[in-house]
Amino acid sequence: MNVRLLIALRDIGMRSVTSTVQSWHATFRAFKQQPYVYSYRANMMLLRSSVIRRVVKRYARHLLQRTQTFVETFPAQSIQDIVTQPQLSKYHFTQLYALCRLLRPRVVVETGVGLGTSSFFMLQALEDNGVGTLYSIDKPYAEYHSDAGILINESAYCAHGDQPGMLVPPELRDRWRLVLGNSHALLPRLCERLGGLDLFFHDSEHTYRNMVQEYTVVWPHLRACGVLASHDVEWNTAFQDFADTVMRLPIVSRNVGLIRASELARIN
Repeated sequence: MNVRLLIALRDIGMRSVTSTVQSWHATFRAFKQQPYVYSYRANMMLLRSSVIRRVVKRYARHLLQRTQTFVETFPAQSIQDIVTQPQLSKYHFTQLYALCRLLRPRVVVETGVGLGTSSFFMLQALEDNGVGTLYSIDKPYAEYHSDAGILINESAYCAHGDQPGMLVPPELRDRWRLVLGNSHALLPRLCERLGGLDLFFHDSEHTYRNMVQEYTVVWPHLRACGVLASHDVEWNTAFQDFADTVMRLPIVSRNVGLIRASELARIN
């Protein structure tokens, strides 16, 4: 892994943007193949480097531009289009961009920000739509144990001293409302204040208890054409169990799950 990292660092300024992106992607894949605790430690070390931070931002913009071009050329007509298109379903944030372009939501709520990749892609979609605000709840530097007993250290997604959302550029922050704290306390109050939600995305603590709690809080506030989306649904059975409880047929693509608020609502 150290060799891969050195190669990626060497490539900065010596190759084209595309080559640098490919090299960083290879490094990232190598870390992702390791057990979570090692991957998180590696990420924390990487993000202390301003050079690596620039590469991560460049890579995110590269993926976003590619996604924008694809969606403009082949706009999704349904949620099924989003989850079946390989160009969109490879990453959860590319799916979120296409979903926001399809739904044209006015109110989007997410829990869990980290680097802000999902926030960046959703905010750009709202900007491209010309309408909508993203409300994000995040508890920086949180630690918890997954249901499998794995220690998850969320500080891996923020360099020390950073606020969540490093990838969100200044020009998109007018559409962004970031609230720091625990979703257990903040999410119910936010939903009550907003009244209705068009899209909710869970990406905070992936324990069964927390996932079900967030789904349950948000569900009554989703508008008729609203969608509940969740990341890492394969970590436990919370998403499928909740879908069964509300009697909805979930759509699952890779590690992202989607539930429509109303099976009868048509999404144009």
